[in-house]
Amino acid sequence: MTTTRISPITPQSRGRARGRPWAAGMGLAALLSLILACGSPDLVVTKAQFGDAWPFAVDQGVLLCQTSSGGHVRSALLRVGETEYALNAAAETRGFDSVEPIWRNDPQFAGGHVDLKPMITLALQQC
Repeated sequence: MTTTRISPITPQSRGRARGRPWAAGMGLAALLSLILACGSPDLVVTKAQFGDAWPFAVDQGVLLCQTSSGGHVRSALLRVGETEYALNAAAETRGFDSVEPIWRNDPQFAGGHVDLKPMITLALQQC
């Protein structure tokens, strides 16, 4: 099993890209190209990488994508330990555990949760 880690953005790495706003985007594009070119490795994501945008009550997980037998339906998943949580409706329909117990509330919106879209996008890129 291949595991890919995304490096956190640090004050030092931000300084290297200062004056070159395209540099960060190019780095991310290169990383995503490498991930996609290597097949479907497990993508480890952490709270440290995403800061306040981290939508989960756990510190890290593995993003996965599973396709249906026909290949038309893609399920976005987050594996934490032995549990695989559904991040999209396709995964919920297929019976994966609800993400609700680990989905972090958004402190800016009463009753709302932190946006899952960035995690879903990264997970679906694994297909």
